[in-house]
Amino acid sequence: AGFSMSDPRVLTRPIPWPGPSAPGSSIAEPLGLGMWQDGEPVRYVIVGHHIYMMGMSGSGKSMGAAWNMLGEAMTRPDVCILGCDITKGYQTFGPLLPGVHRFERDKKGAAALIGDIHGIIKTRTDFLSERGLQKWEPRCGLSYLICWFEETGTLMNALGSKSEDQMDAIALALRSAGGTLVHSLQRNTYDQLNTLVRGQMSSMCFGLSDPNDCKYGLSEAQLDAGLNPAEWK
Repeated sequence: AGFSMSDPRVLTRPIPWPGPSAPGSSIAEPLGLGMWQDGEPVRYVIVGHHIYMMGMSGSGKSMGAAWNMLGEAMTRPDVCILGCDITKGYQTFGPLLPGVHRFERDKKGAAALIGDIHGIIKTRTDFLSERGLQKWEPRCGLSYLICWFEETGTLMNALGSKSEDQMDAIALALRSAGGTLVHSLQRNTYDQLNTLVRGQMSSMCFGLSDPNDCKYGLSEAQLDAGLNPAEWK
């Protein structure tokens, strides 16, 4: 048995960014996203995971998630970053654009991006299959894809059924093709993100305003442990 001591004061002051944790290594190596309350660094392997980022406006989804995660990812030479934000345009992605391979900021561009991602999945899975691979691996010949969609609720409401169907298919097949799908939204309910898509995703929950929203961003185990992101408010 063991125990871990934590200092809650760690979370009350800014923590300087130490710089990328492993520049030049593979995206399959852990990303350094921040610090746990006990002072240990957060190390997260993004390969093989889809993620939804949930939290109220101002809770840190942009800087705490997008900037930290993508700032790390773009230092890895075997990753390709695709981004979309039809609500805030360049506000979140602007500082990241030099390391982003493609970014769309309007409805037409978003639909085209979704269609293009959907269109290359079979080509990528065929490529991996021809080399005897059931999943993406470093040095397999393909860049790993990170497809990051900001303000997903607004995006889904703006797009037509064809794009929605393509997004469903991407959620089901992109992992096998060597990619991660990320959706950032304020409230992860069925009217914001299709339940089929949500069922394929891990979660990263930021601060909330309503304790009743916790059930949309936390697992059963987290809820049973008494976690309450609404205390952030």
